[in-house]
Amino acid sequence: MAFELYNKNLTVETPKLQNPSISQGATVTDGGLTVTAGGMTVTAGGLIVTADGAEVTAGDIEVTDGDVIIGSATKGLVHSGTGTITQGTSGITGVTLNATSGVITTFAATLATNTEIEFTLTNSAIVATSVILVSMQDENTQAASALIVSTNTVGAGSVKIKQFNGGSGTASATANKIHFLIINAG
Repeated sequence: MAFELYNKNLTVETPKLQNPSISQGATVTDGGLTVTAGGMTVTAGGLIVTADGAEVTAGDIEVTDGDVIIGSATKGLVHSGTGTITQGTSGITGVTLNATSGVITTFAATLATNTEIEFTLTNSAIVATSVILVSMQDENTQAASALIVSTNTVGAGSVKIKQFNGGSGTASATANKIHFLIINAG
């Protein structure tokens, strides 16, 4: 037996409805489904959201056997736990930014060809097994330079970020932006 609601909202609140169970299926056509306490578990099949989206305000969304597929997203993967910081007095000055993604504006200094500099990003979200993705938004005006960014020495609470000029010219004294994203295993 299926449970269908048309043009209505289904609200499950504790303790009004204890241990609700639908054995065949449930369809909410025009309205919403709200679970105020507890959780919602889909054990076989899937959860399909077609129009207005789904939002989790507290807790996790966990996929234990399957994939997270973004079909035709207009904004891609949107992450709101981000931050920004500007590096201080030199290209080797460390920065602290406690967000799972962000933009570090580097100190504006020249970087000679075949030269690297390194600074430490201190961040409470980083653990020893974190994967730190970085990219360089190169604002450099010297066409013969080629700035590269990478990470090393990932540890609890910090990672070292390297900038390298692999080009044939000295990079201009321009502040660049290093974007990062922290991915932690469950």
